[in-house]
Amino acid sequence: MNVKRKNSDGNTIYFDNSKSRWVAQYSITINGERFRPSRTGITESEAINKLEIAKTEFFKKIAQQKFKRYNTKETLGSVIEKLLLSIEGTVECSSYGEYCNRAKAIYQHDISNTLISKLDKTAIQRGLNEIAQDHEYCESVCQKLIQFLKRTFAFACDEKIIGYANNPIAKEKCLKIPICAKENKDILPLTTTSKDQILSVLEGLPRFKPIVYCMLFSGLRVCEVLALKWTDIDFSENKIHIREAVKKSQKIENGKKVVTHLLGKTKTKQSKRTVPMSSTLRDCLLIWAEIQNFYAKDLTGLNLVFPKPNGSLMNYDAYNMSFNKNLRRLGIDCRIYHSRVFRHTYASYLVKSQKVQPKTLMKLMGHTNIETTLKYYIDTDEQTLIESALIIDDIMTNSEVFSFGVAV
Repeated sequence: MNVKRKNSDGNTIYFDNSKSRWVAQYSITINGERFRPSRTGITESEAINKLEIAKTEFFKKIAQQKFKRYNTKETLGSVIEKLLLSIEGTVECSSYGEYCNRAKAIYQHDISNTLISKLDKTAIQRGLNEIAQDHEYCESVCQKLIQFLKRTFAFACDEKIIGYANNPIAKEKCLKIPICAKENKDILPLTTTSKDQILSVLEGLPRFKPIVYCMLFSGLRVCEVLALKWTDIDFSENKIHIREAVKKSQKIENGKKVVTHLLGKTKTKQSKRTVPMSSTLRDCLLIWAEIQNFYAKDLTGLNLVFPKPNGSLMNYDAYNMSFNKNLRRLGIDCRIYHSRVFRHTYASYLVKSQKVQPKTLMKLMGHTNIETTLKYYIDTDEQTLIESALIIDDIMTNSEVFSFGVAV
């Protein structure tokens, strides 16, 4: 029986009794393919020396293959364009739109003009850090950007633009979340002061007031608000039916990228829902129904609640650009009042009231699972912990509310 042992160099050594010779082996897996160079010798040291020479030649050959495959003029940006073309029409419009947004952030950075063959892990991490800093990305967005970069390099390998062995970010956790993103991890709800300020400002922005109110008083996503039709709003029952959302679609026509927007499915099946309408929101929408034609008459024939001033379907980019422009004109920091913060404020205020259960909030927000609701909208601060002690005192000492059974 051949007894094998492994030394510190990763070599496996054993004596082959059938051949009366020492055998030295080395095993390595590259891109799923296993290589096992081996050499034999009369003595143990002879076999090891021959193997080391063989290993040197083996890795030299691999290095030459890497260099040959890296001899490309493709930049990171050009590879991303090819990736987007390859997946267009194969994924949901919402997913494709997210890919395009991540690509746009990379295009705006110098890293997109760098040859993909020249990029190493350090350069990619530095580019990721700077992109996160410039766009003030939170941790979750950075995680998605990392996934997109990984997919881009995997695509480059599949298309033989670079070699598999040279993918600098192939390992699972080779890229780190930027520190600046960790600091901006949570999207905090509006403070009472900020909330009162925006409500006051909206009185002078009649076209945007009902849009923001739908997010702030019903927790709707902005893409859901912009897709609302008057038939979706039931004033008799005080309910809003969310049936569709505005989606972005990109196509290449005559070598040019053409972006269109249309009504499509909601983000998830659970997002297709019915939410109650508060009296404040109801009054706001009734006033908007009377003055809408003065500000934005619908010319699409869809009976839209919030079309563009030219009568066409409004999309997130158009809303965001116009709304922020108005806020900046008034000297207000528009970064505080982005669309997601209104939705977060709605959820956080309900939770803070301690009158809405997590599953109820989950249905109102249109979340797929309860973990999303708990992760993003329920926070535990020091005051909440202190209040819990007061609550348990009240329960335990109030015999009408709770009493212990007496053991016999």
